[in-house]
Amino acid sequence: MNRIAGLSEARTQPLDPPAFPAVRGRRFGQAQASAPGPSPRRRRAPVRILVAFTALLLAAGLGAGVAYIGNEPDRRLADRYRQVTAAGPGYTNAAAVTTVDGSVVGHLYLYQGTPAWAIIALTEAPAAGTWDMSIVTRGGLRYPMGVCTVTGHSGVTGYALPMPVDQIAAVDLDHAGIRLSVRPQ
Repeated sequence: MNRIAGLSEARTQPLDPPAFPAVRGRRFGQAQASAPGPSPRRRRAPVRILVAFTALLLAAGLGAGVAYIGNEPDRRLADRYRQVTAAGPGYTNAAAVTTVDGSVVGHLYLYQGTPAWAIIALTEAPAAGTWDMSIVTRGGLRYPMGVCTVTGHSGVTGYALPMPVDQIAAVDLDHAGIRLSVRPQ
């Protein structure tokens, strides 16, 4: 009888609900197994890569744009050089650049265009360094023209002229007490 009495006593006490595993679901009572797909971190990785790649492209585009705008003066100068070198018939005769003793150390090329240009090419300069160039007009006025940088014994430079070619009487180059002269015809 003890056994029967123990059973009736057990029935009167509340039973604990069974422990069920956690179930994910969209609605109550609807069980949904978790998908075996990538974790949320892995799903975000392609988005992060796409964002990083887009930022890299944007930075490269901005850098290229800034470089393009910043180099505008150099491109204009290069266009002028191309115009001068492509316009062969516009050159006057090349004039020899000479030292005081008459040795030829290079040539001056003049181009009458808009604007007029002078290109000087030194092939046997007596000294390396920066040579200051000046224009002497037929009226005797002297204008600074720029510099010609000589490395070793050679250097080439070109400048737009402030006057027509036919007004130039001479071009002088000076460096450390040495003078080179050109007398165009």
